Amino acid sequence: SNILETLKIALHFKRYSLFFRFYILILVIVIVLIVTFSVYISNLLSQDAMEQTEQIHEQVLAQTAREIDRALHFLEQILAVTANSQDIVDAAIRPGLMYTDRNQAVAAYLRDIPESNIFIDAIWLYEETTEMVFASDGTVSSLDRYSGAQMLDAVCGRADRGEDAVVIAETGRSRTV
Repeated sequence: SNILETLKIALHFKRYSLFFRFYILILVIVIVLIVTFSVYISNLLSQDAMEQTEQIHEQVLAQTAREIDRALHFLEQILAVTANSQDIVDAAIRPGLMYTDRNQAVAAYLRDIPESNIFIDAIWLYEETTEMVFASDGTVSSLDRYSGAQMLDAVCGRADRGEDAVVIAETGRSRTV
């Protein structure tokens, strides 16, 4: 409405008068300045929003990395405690199916690990010299009779063959040796 009134006033003046030209020039300059200022402020605000979003994403990624490190450290501690268990060490040193009580104690120990840890679904102890498998489902058997023998062969094929016992933990979709 103000612009229309201004245009009505401007029409009363001659088109080519100095006042009319000056008034139109100032009006164009003001409009260009307003548009330029608006675009500049809009770019500043969007750039600031992008920077804040990037900072939030960095913080989320850093927190996720810390949580993954904690989970992996936790799993490492579980595996270290498992590998140092008296029954596990005894099974690695004196393997054989004839030690029934000890073998059942190892199977019970392995069964407790997935039940008490949300990060581990299953765990196996494979003793290479006698090819015995101790599983967290309570199974103690030779490798040729074990139902997951192909999976163990594949994982152990990548492990260091110089070790007598290899502890294998399966967490979710991945397997760790």
